[in-house]
Amino acid sequence: MSHADKITKDLVVLGDCATTGNNTLLHEVFQDPDITATFSIQYHLVTREHALRWYLKHVRPREPRRSMNVRQLEQEAVARFNREFRMNARFQGDHVLRWYMRETGQTRGDFQDPDQLKAAALKYLRQRERHNSWLNMLDTDRHRVHDYCVNGNHFGNYLVRMRKHVTQHGTPELVLITDYSPDHVFTNIRYQGKRYTALMSDSYLYMDYDDRATYPEAVYEMRRQRYVYEKNQTQHYRDRKSRGYQRLLERYLQGHGIPYVYVLYRHENLQFVKDRQFIDLRHIHDTWYEDKSGRDYLLGQNSRRKCETQADCARIVQEYIRALPHMNRK
Repeated sequence: MSHADKITKDLVVLGDCATTGNNTLLHEVFQDPDITATFSIQYHLVTREHALRWYLKHVRPREPRRSMNVRQLEQEAVARFNREFRMNARFQGDHVLRWYMRETGQTRGDFQDPDQLKAAALKYLRQRERHNSWLNMLDTDRHRVHDYCVNGNHFGNYLVRMRKHVTQHGTPELVLITDYSPDHVFTNIRYQGKRYTALMSDSYLYMDYDDRATYPEAVYEMRRQRYVYEKNQTQHYRDRKSRGYQRLLERYLQGHGIPYVYVLYRHENLQFVKDRQFIDLRHIHDTWYEDKSGRDYLLGQNSRRKCETQADCARIVQEYIRALPHMNRK
């Protein structure tokens, strides 16, 4: 029997930053119970070198030359970069590093350079945040949970991940499919006879190609161009693209006899699940946002509230799963 033919007691979860525990620790890191953040803390921690490189390449050549010393030039570059990419300057200090050292007992002398310390701090933060996710509060005595949630996720990547899971582990007993932020972008590019898929973010607009990457530089440039195109399209276009990948995902799951249930966080995504089985977490998701409706993402999520409501999410999801007839068979 191949892996694909094997039916397991696994529970697969496909989701984005709403399910990764993202931003559930910032109130501890910054000692502020009311702190809010958009995206992840890592998004805001782009180095001054990257900001300056972007500024010199994209902004400085278009404007009248002004006399500035190196420090002024760097300050201007960071300020313009933060406005362009909606970075929060408050997060760009060393708060995360100091929190990490307090939590672990490490010192700066334990690391060869600041980049190594930063990488260790962010890795530790992500691990702690993922531990906070409601996924880790589910009763796993009966099922093994496979967590395939990543920031920026998309139906297109859900399909890629499910195909890999079935090949490696067999068909799960249930798949939970969460919705995601409507501005997420997924690309599917063919180059020299090979297909390259990727979740996209604004980093493609300012980061240079890394020669350690596992794909050619030409693919990076194709992704960058595609991302610019996608960002300039309407939300109607992005929703239509999401529905296309959603149909492919559902067709794959149905073809393999894999039961699935949606998890809905966002009001605007009701269009994707209203005729399907779904677990409704909108009332909880709304509490994470300052506008009380969860519809203005750029106002940020309240870290403390998101952390404190993870147990409520787990309870609602657990109760729904237990009520499914096929999940109660011996």
